Amino acid sequence: MILSGRIIKASGAAVPMIGLLVVGGPASAQSTSSVVGKLPLIALQAQSSSGNPLANDSVQVFWMNPQGGTPSQIATGTTDSQGRVMLTAPLTERLKHSASWNGGTMNLAVVVARPHATPLIWNFSRNVSTSATGASLGPATVHVSSNGTAWPWAKGTTYMASAMHSSTSNSTSGSPALDSCQYEPRVASSTVSYTKIGALHNTSDAQAHFTYGQVADSTISAAVSANGTSGWSADGSASISNSQGSAVGITKQDGQWADNGYVLESQFEYVKYHWYSQCTGYEDKYTVDATQWDGGLIVGANEGSWDNNPTSFTDLYAPGANFSTSSESAYNYGGAVSVFGASLSAQSGFSSYVKESWNFSSSATHNQKLYGENNYPPYARRIFAAD
Repeated sequence: MILSGRIIKASGAAVPMIGLLVVGGPASAQSTSSVVGKLPLIALQAQSSSGNPLANDSVQVFWMNPQGGTPSQIATGTTDSQGRVMLTAPLTERLKHSASWNGGTMNLAVVVARPHATPLIWNFSRNVSTSATGASLGPATVHVSSNGTAWPWAKGTTYMASAMHSSTSNSTSGSPALDSCQYEPRVASSTVSYTKIGALHNTSDAQAHFTYGQVADSTISAAVSANGTSGWSADGSASISNSQGSAVGITKQDGQWADNGYVLESQFEYVKYHWYSQCTGYEDKYTVDATQWDGGLIVGANEGSWDNNPTSFTDLYAPGANFSTSSESAYNYGGAVSVFGASLSAQSGFSSYVKESWNFSSSATHNQKLYGENNYPPYARRIFAAD
């Protein structure tokens, strides 16, 4: 996939670690946090639009602190003669605790920098084992399609890239030392905003219930911009799985919202980061990332046009029956939230923390209908209702 002069693509084979230097966040925090394992981070290959390897590029990986503080660099390296690099970091007690706070997932950002070029910045998530041996998975990879758009994202296993950066020069002639020209992120602004987490649809003879929490389970896209106010484009995603200690939910009794469902929204925190280098010719970038769930539940847009119009994926429920779902990926809402001028998508997973259920009245005089958008209700992304 061409990144306006660059391509980042998956590196499936084993890649030697080139010029790897592992560092922590604040030195004092790293030095006082014992190492409990090894954390594979990412394997990537950088190429020009003509397919030539981008050698000797500086690559950094940052841990995006879950409470929205300044990201901490946890690994850095340099691409080899084939534009390849694989980065790992020591899994410290501090990082392990961070992953535990966010449901076992670390949100990370990789930065590829060159002089006289905009940096490539991509946000991705890494599932971390909490065992003493560290992460049980191999390094993450970046999967891209040939037409410059991202492949669908699969939580915990697939990471993607999108065409959104430009390069004005691939020359390294006269470039300053990489260790003095790497990028540093700063928190430019933060906000809290209600974000789509799901929807609830009901029949005239059922009690419908939606629950979110005690632990969040949403994947929210990130965005990148050259000026921080406009021209935002997709830039990976963050997995938000922090605990609030209590769940939010809504229940609709018989007849309430019958054949007339609504989107539901909850509050999340978002941070706008300013990525900069002090070296001349290294261009700035801005990113927007979700950092944590803050609770609350409000009713959003009406989705009634989807109800009372059964698809071929329809299940019937007799009077007194019940149904619940907690095992599939829910619908990915485009435009789930707008922050700092960026429109972000969000997807919640039906899980032990995101549930929908229906209890059909025993006094109903006929079967009730639930139907899925893309499959039968037990496997559907969205579930609608009809009498």
